[in-house]
Formats: sequence, structure tokens, C-alpha cells
Amino acid sequence: MGLLLSLTGTVQAVFAQKDAVVFSQQMFSSVNFNPAAIRTENQVQATLFGRHQWLGFQGAPASVMLNLQGYVGEIKSGFSASIIGDRFGHSHTLDFKAGYSYHFKLGGRNTLQLGLSAGFMYKNFRGSDVILDQNGDPIIDMEDHSDIKPDVDFGLVFSSGDFMIGASATHLASFAYSKDDYFRPDMGLYLFATYDGRISDKFMLQPYVRAMYVNNALKFEVDLRAEILRWFYIGAGYRYNEAVMAMAGITIYGKVAIGYCYDIGMGKIKNYQSGSHEIMISLRLPTNSRIGDVTRDTPRYFGGEDLESLEVGY
Repeated sequence: MGLLLSLTGTVQAVFAQKDAVVFSQQMFSSVNFNPAAIRTENQVQATLFGRHQWLGFQGAPASVMLNLQGYVGEIKSGFSASIIGDRFGHSHTLDFKAGYSYHFKLGGRNTLQLGLSAGFMYKNFRGSDVILDQNGDPIIDMEDHSDIKPDVDFGLVFSSGDFMIGASATHLASFAYSKDDYFRPDMGLYLFATYDGRISDKFMLQPYVRAMYVNNALKFEVDLRAEILRWFYIGAGYRYNEAVMAMAGITIYGKVAIGYCYDIGMGKIKNYQSGSHEIMISLRLPTNSRIGDVTRDTPRYFGGEDLESLEVGY
């Protein structure tokens, strides 16, 4: 059984290089998979995610992501950057992208946003470190491999007041490579929708739905977050046939949000791991840029007295 688990973990680590990293608190920042999902007001937002998945499983994934985004109202343009680092067994991935989006005002509180991001993806597999035999002798001869590929994403977002829906495609440059290329990333398709349901000055409900077609598999999740007194929130979610999520967080002075999420694993692998932990830290800073007619076309998660100045996009 020990050899079987070791072999299973190693094989999964080899193929993990084609698997997209999925974070459970993506409702707070989504520019890494949709470059059009940038807020539309005079603030700069930096969001850091850290995730340790499948605790107790040898070679379990560990991921970190930093999303940056800002908006220049005079030119109706958003700018973003995303850095993702992922380790799974003997496989390591680093993905960096810089993005631009243009925001079309459609009248009223309706906005259409188009975004494009480009960068590179570095992948490394240390095959020389793989030992499959329990006695310490390698069963097969494996070598170290690494490569850098260009990376391009495209996304669009439509928002109307407190409702937002977006669609995107990632790793579009994969069409330029052979399907037999070991380091060729698989294209991903994403769709998300969310609504900022402000029930009262002290209570808000925010549903978030996301569908993903990544690594040739369809993933679907739904989340519901309740904000209480503008400084505390709790939430729960379900990722189909994969995990049940519970989350909570606080907001400090309306500028810093700190959140935690615990995933309870489902499926066959649940017997070999004890869940996943994820931490999110988000910093929001106002800028001196004049925005003009700021529209509330993006959902919020920071609390405070001035509703218009505390809107945060995804």
C-alpha cells in the first residue's frame, strides 16, 4: 500500500503541471483568470492568496498568488498583474501575466469591460528526485526538465449596478504548440457571476457562482458570503464533487481585509488527506486620480461609511 500511494502521488505530481490552480476565495480578486475583472474607481488593490491543499498527502500542492489591479478613469482603462507560484510533488510552476482592460460605458449603471493579459509560464519537473522503490532504488530513469512558454488570457465582463457576470479563456498561446509537448499548458474556460445584495446598512448577502473547464475537466462551485456590520463576514461554498468550503474574515479600517477558508475534501482522495487551508490578505489604497462619473459596477467586500468609495471589484 505504501508503494502504491507513493506511485500515485508521483504520477499525480507529473501531470499536475497541466492542472490550473484553483483558489476558494477568488470572489475577492479574479484578474488572474479574467483580465477584464478590474474595479472601476480610484483605488489600487493588492490581494495575496496562500493555499496548502490536501494536508497529510505526500507531495500535496502548495500555492501562492498575488493579484494587483488599478483603474485610470480619464482613459477608462484598467491595469493588472498576476503572479502564481505552485508546487506539487516534484513539479514547480511559476506564472506571471500583466493585463489591460478597457471599460465601455453603456448608459446608466451598465458597463462592458474587455481585457487582455500576456506573460510567461515557467515549469520545472525534477525527475531525478523521484524514487519509487521502497528500498531507495529508482525503478525508472527520470531526468530534470524545465521550459518557459508565453501565456495569453482574454476576458470580458458585463456589469449592471450590483450584478456582474464575466467570461474568459486562459492559456490561449497553447494552440501554437503540439499536444505532445510536455510543457504545453491546457486552455481553460471560465464563467462567473455575482451579486452584491445590500439588505441593510449593516448586512449584505453576496452569492458567487463559478464554472471552470480546466485540465479537460468541468468544475462548478457556488458560494454565499454574509457581511455583518461592515467589518466581519462568514461564508460557505460547495465545489461539485470536490470540496465543501467554510470561510470567515474581518476588515480593518476599511482598507485591509483578512480571510481564511477551510476546504473539506470529497471524492476518493478524502481518505488520504485532512482538508485544505487557504489565507487571503487584501489591501485597498485610494489614489489621487480623478474618476469623474464613478459607477457601482463591481461588487464590494470592504466595509465602511462611504459606500461609493469602498467598492471593490473582482
